[in-house]
Amino acid sequence: MKYADMIALTGEGAAHPGGFEGTVRLLKAFPFPQGSTILEVGCGTGRTACYLAELGYSVTALDHNPRMLAKARARARVEQADVRFVEGDLAYLPFEDNTFDYVFAESVTLFVDPDAAFSEYARVLAPGGRLFDRELFGKRKNRKLENKMRELYGIHSLPLIGDWVERLRAAGLTHPQVWADEGRAQPLPGTQDAIPWGDPNQILDVSRLMDPEVTDFMEQNQSFISQYGTELSYAVLIGSKPAG
Repeated sequence: MKYADMIALTGEGAAHPGGFEGTVRLLKAFPFPQGSTILEVGCGTGRTACYLAELGYSVTALDHNPRMLAKARARARVEQADVRFVEGDLAYLPFEDNTFDYVFAESVTLFVDPDAAFSEYARVLAPGGRLFDRELFGKRKNRKLENKMRELYGIHSLPLIGDWVERLRAAGLTHPQVWADEGRAQPLPGTQDAIPWGDPNQILDVSRLMDPEVTDFMEQNQSFISQYGTELSYAVLIGSKPAG
């Protein structure tokens, strides 16, 4: 059972660190101009994409997992959100150069080749556009932790915060910022939204929740959080594409 498959089964709409509350805080701290074109990469079951559309943005949302996208489209119908959903790969985005005002990511770059993903984010951003990418990072180098996360979650690597910033720069994104989200409440993947941030439109595959594969993964996830939770933190990485 892969981590992405688990999220798809549960229909979790905010498995990223900080949860949906963190998404709301970020968008209040950095409001985008009305009508901005936004690409959300790794949109999952569509909760953030639908919220962005509700705020008045023109939203395209991409994910590689068909089950995720089916649930995202169902959510959009229920919430009457105007979102264009696309199946695709973060490392080979199916969009023209210079297309979007913003690229928005929530703990997805960690699960692919970050250098390839950042290069693609920069390519599809319009000149002067900005990337907002919420990602986990290790507080110190810990090979055992990194290997465990690779085994359990399928991550590519576990950067330190400085490594993330250098990768932004290497992709040609300038004026890097790190937003620490001081109100953060959920530091790890797989945790659930806390009241009052519950998700009324979450679509559970109830018949699968007691499968041995599913319960085993949940147990491993909780064990990982208990053992390594203090070794991890997260932040939102912000970078700009040069205007000219």
